[in-house]
Amino acid sequence: MENNKLQELTQKLYNDGLEKGRSEAERLVAEAKEQAAKIVADARAEAEAINKAAELHAEDVAKNAMTEITLAGRQAVSKIKTELAEAVIMKSTGEAVKAAIKKIDHAASVGIIHKNNAAHKKSALVKKLNASM
Repeated sequence: MENNKLQELTQKLYNDGLEKGRSEAERLVAEAKEQAAKIVADARAEAEAINKAAELHAEDVAKNAMTEITLAGRQAVSKIKTELAEAVIMKSTGEAVKAAIKKIDHAASVGIIHKNNAAHKKSALVKKLNASM
């Protein structure tokens, strides 16, 4: 009988120890799962924030690139317009200067103006033409 009681007491202590161990293990596993879930949630939130920041930066870069491309296009068009205008002016003034020089030469050859005066007038015309370029 005593042996039985001793065995029962031993068995009860053993079972209580197992029960406490299991409950402690379950508590530790639950805490670990909670911590793991919190770590995963924090990591996801941080990854989302990093991703959002990267998307904003990419949008800024794309916007700046488009602005630069637009500006370069406008500058190129403006330069082409200026060069075309200068070419048109040069062609028209060049022809006008040639006609004026012919008239000055004719006036000098006929004797309307002196040949030195004609040379001076032609020189002044060419100088003005070159200055306008």
